[in-house]
Formats: sequence, C-alpha cells, structure tokens
Amino acid sequence: MTDQSDPFAELLAALVRTAHAERILEIGTGSGHSARAMTMALPPQGLLITIERDPARAAEARRLLASLPPPGRTSVMVGDAARFLHKVAGPFDVIVQDSDPATYAAMHDRLVRLLRIRGLLVTRVAPEAQDYNEKLAADGRLQTDYVPAGEGTRVAISLKRQD
Repeated sequence: MTDQSDPFAELLAALVRTAHAERILEIGTGSGHSARAMTMALPPQGLLITIERDPARAAEARRLLASLPPPGRTSVMVGDAARFLHKVAGPFDVIVQDSDPATYAAMHDRLVRLLRIRGLLVTRVAPEAQDYNEKLAADGRLQTDYVPAGEGTRVAISLKRQD
C-alpha cells in the first residue's frame, strides 16, 4: 500500500515496481512520504538512499521510514546533495530529483552517471528550472517524456539509453 493522497508518491511507487528497482536514490526527501511509497514498492532486499538538506525534515522522514519492514532498507542523509553525490556509488535503478529546482542542472551529469542503463531519472518539473528542462531535452543519453502527477504537477521521466 502506498500513500494514496499523494499522486506524485503513487507515481513513484508505480515506477519502482515497473522498473523492478532494487536501488533508489532520492534527492530531496522532504517529510518522507515519497520515500515511504517507494520503499514499500521495493523488494525485501531493496535499498533507498535519500538526501535532505533540512535536518528537521530529515528527522521527520526517519521517523516515518523507521516503521517499515524489514529494517535497514532506507538511509536518510542530511546535507547538501551536490556535496554528497561524489560519495554515493551507483548504479541506481531509479533516481528521483525533487530538491531545490535551482540545483537541478548542476547535479544532472552526476545523476545520469549514477543511473544504470535503462534506469529511470524522475524529476518533478519546475517552471523556474527552464535551463534544466532544456538540458534534459538536449541530453542524448536520455529519452524523456512528461506526465501529469496531481494538480499542477508535471514529472519528467527519463530513461537512460544504452551507451
């Protein structure tokens, strides 16, 4: 079961199941509802690493995720994702970019490198991140489509092509 009150979380859970994902990286944990939905869609051996800049929101997410069995499937890191990304080892089956849209373009290349071939980069589209949207469209490593996910929310779903 996922959080049916959040269409974005529902979409993420469906993508995790469809991709048969076992390793997920989420940038921008927030309160943890999307992380919870994705963790519930993971197989028992799956792993979700999520990075949140705000310590209070990260603590809230940890509390929400702590009750999900089996233990140890989630890791909530606190800090600036751009600084953590060089410490994170891929490949990941699904990467979710849902942080400050002003940081999207700067992290893009590293996120694509961390993604496995035929893996999914899922981004909550922000009108103010036009440079990032243009970067997605121009990136030959990705095939990107856009879908609605709730009121006023658009999501870019990018499939990493074979090299």
